[in-house]
Amino acid sequence: MKQRGFTFIEILVSVTIIAVLIAIGVASYASVNRRARDAKRKSDLEQVRSALEQYRADIGSYPTSGWSLSSSNPDWIDLLTPTYMDNLPVDPKNTGTVPPGAAGAAGPVYAYLSNASCGLAAGREFILATRLEDGGIQTTQYGTCTYNTAGWYLLGEQ
Repeated sequence: MKQRGFTFIEILVSVTIIAVLIAIGVASYASVNRRARDAKRKSDLEQVRSALEQYRADIGSYPTSGWSLSSSNPDWIDLLTPTYMDNLPVDPKNTGTVPPGAAGAAGPVYAYLSNASCGLAAGREFILATRLEDGGIQTTQYGTCTYNTAGWYLLGEQ
């Protein structure tokens, strides 16, 4: 008499193959999400840079500030809202509490600097920064200071 159905080994092999495919899919999904959040961060900073350039064209200088973080204040760059931007963007995770180069746990956050440091007059140049999830090392010059920061994406005046 012939029996119908699958053997235990056949079922075990099928379940193993499905588990491996699920693990690959989950890892790919997480990687795609990280890259998407990083792309949004870069796009947000470009929008803020554009608003800063409009502000400078009207006023003659950038808004002055020490390191201002999006995690501390929804209007993290004073004077841009509501004239130049309806709302300032915030990082998709927005958990960071320290700016580039500072000691401490650097989580994702948007940061802005434009002050009379590094040999510059207040409002003459600026730095916008965000911590990328898939970041490398980037070097940015701000006046006489050089920021060499692992994992941070930095934009300055163009």
